[in-house]
Amino acid sequence: MNIFERIKASRQASFAKTAINSLDGYSRYKALKKLTDQFALADVAINAKDWRDSESAMGKITDQSALTVVAKNTYNFNARLKAAIWLKDRELAEKVFIEVATNGKYDNNKLRIDAAQMLSDKALAQKIYGEIAKKANKDFYDGDHKKAVDLLTDQTILVEVAESVKNFVIKEYAIYKLTDKNLAQKMLINMFNTYKLSGSKWDGFIIDAVHNNVDKSVLTDVKNNAVDPKVRAAASEGLSLLSTRLINN
Repeated sequence: MNIFERIKASRQASFAKTAINSLDGYSRYKALKKLTDQFALADVAINAKDWRDSESAMGKITDQSALTVVAKNTYNFNARLKAAIWLKDRELAEKVFIEVATNGKYDNNKLRIDAAQMLSDKALAQKIYGEIAKKANKDFYDGDHKKAVDLLTDQTILVEVAESVKNFVIKEYAIYKLTDKNLAQKMLINMFNTYKLSGSKWDGFIIDAVHNNVDKSVLTDVKNNAVDPKVRAAASEGLSLLSTRLINN
């Protein structure tokens, strides 16, 4: 390495140090703008204190060796996943996809879903979607829980989600994806008859049932047997809607 190459290398290392350690966001931004060395960028991707700086560094890495360094060495799952997607070494890439997707302690469900979608092992991917869907608690669900159900095609796992998930919305959503309509019908009856929610929410769920062409017998059972009077009233309204739809069709 000649003197000019050494000066350039030392400057790149200095820029990387600033991008990693500076407390000033603008200084980090300027340093990243000046970074071109692929391994200096990998250093930032791995060690940046701010995830946005890591993302910026990843966006500038194209060298396969530098991508390999990131994929192997960082605890930043987002950087690892991006590196793996761009890797030509598919064996290493698959290893990263598995590690990110199966890390149940990691609370970023979106990233886990993204990794699972890249897996060549589709059965494992289905297992991951089911695990994420089941995490929706009674009072809260988000788009990632819903997307996990969207991606589920394994009927055994869908049944497990429908039976075990505490969140009513995700439970209902999983039931409507079941191909065994008799089982789905029984699950809907049990769900509607035993749960208690506000009338406005139940109106929405009953309308969902109508839109999903639920069998009339389901709403009839709910109308007669639900423990919550609001649910019985909503089921009666649903029957009227269903009758109107049948007449119009």
